[in-house]
Amino acid sequence: MDWSTPVTVKLEKSMFSGGPAPPAPKGRWRGLGPFDPNRRIEPYFGLYDADLEPKPGRRIPIWFGTFGERALELTGRLADGWIPSLGQAPPERVTTMRDRVLSAATNAGRDPGDVTCAYNLEIRVDERFEPRPDVVSGNVDRVVEQLLGFVDLGFTAMNFQPVGQDRHEQFECLAEDVIPAVRAAR
Repeated sequence: MDWSTPVTVKLEKSMFSGGPAPPAPKGRWRGLGPFDPNRRIEPYFGLYDADLEPKPGRRIPIWFGTFGERALELTGRLADGWIPSLGQAPPERVTTMRDRVLSAATNAGRDPGDVTCAYNLEIRVDERFEPRPDVVSGNVDRVVEQLLGFVDLGFTAMNFQPVGQDRHEQFECLAEDVIPAVRAAR
């Protein structure tokens, strides 16, 4: 593979202005034939100089981390998953946003259960950590309690981004203490 040539996606119209999303990467991976730089994939988007090699051996899911109304609807219509971040989609708003994504999936004739809902979380297992609304934090029991609350909101997956200098220790604590406790509770 030649890594010296970047793949460039040129968006000619923002998805937030009502145009359709570019399903070009999925199409390229499905092997739609040689790339024609003059061929437009969608009426609003062009994909130029993209040759995605090697082709994956399986279908690659596309997840969107969207927040605006139109983008949420777009996610429900086209994406395989929705992964909002806690800082932009706090628990008091995320249920309404998730409902919008799943409703859009239904309206597009899709099974809403096919859309993975994952929560992107900054996390810190440390009872001395100064609480912040955009970080899941506290001792093990408190972090487990917060994560179970997200499961109750309908999230079936979570992406953890440990906060602090001791990331290795945080990963170990998550793997050895937090994740097993969340799984045991469900």
